[in-house]
Amino acid sequence: MSVHFSAEDFDYPVRELKLGKPESQEWKLFVDKNQIKVYAWLDKETGLFQWKVFGEIEYEPEVVKKTLMDVDYRKKWDSYVAKIEMLESNNNLDIIYWDVKYGIPMVSNRDYVYCREFREVKGEEEEDEYIVILSKTYDSGKELVPPHKNKVRVEGFKQFMVLKKSKNGTKIYMHSIDRPGGKIPSSLINWAAKSGIPNYLGVVAKACQNCPK
Repeated sequence: MSVHFSAEDFDYPVRELKLGKPESQEWKLFVDKNQIKVYAWLDKETGLFQWKVFGEIEYEPEVVKKTLMDVDYRKKWDSYVAKIEMLESNNNLDIIYWDVKYGIPMVSNRDYVYCREFREVKGEEEEDEYIVILSKTYDSGKELVPPHKNKVRVEGFKQFMVLKKSKNGTKIYMHSIDRPGGKIPSSLINWAAKSGIPNYLGVVAKACQNCPK
């Protein structure tokens, strides 16, 4: 598999986790409660928000990592998953097919073919260790899963995630970029994201309780 992520892709989310907020002041604080902060930035080109989440989960980083990355376990805890499967895997780089129930009545499922890579990154201090998980649309001339006529294939998806051990469990950072396509009004997409994004860490934390060892 070719290289899909740059050194900066791995570095910048670590910087922001350490900072505790976005580096750019263009991001506006949207939610600040229960030790979770959600920042939003409106992409004027698409009319869609991007989101950055800072929070903490009361489980060890390895448990959180497995909960997030175990494809078979995700089928059990993520109610929006219609189908998810590993297409290719090589060391720390995976290619995954993901069929998502979009959560809006009468709206077709969205499906993704995306690559995911994780890396353990050392910080400046000896005790600083970060687990960085990067995902984005798999861009290749090789069509691994043909588009389905009843689903909308998503392009332009990116997600940057960082985990770091803390006194209470794991500090977590997520930057999410999603362009679900189709003819859904951007206002409806933004409304759905506003409803779901702040609750995401709670869903992950609950899933960590029953994560298989």
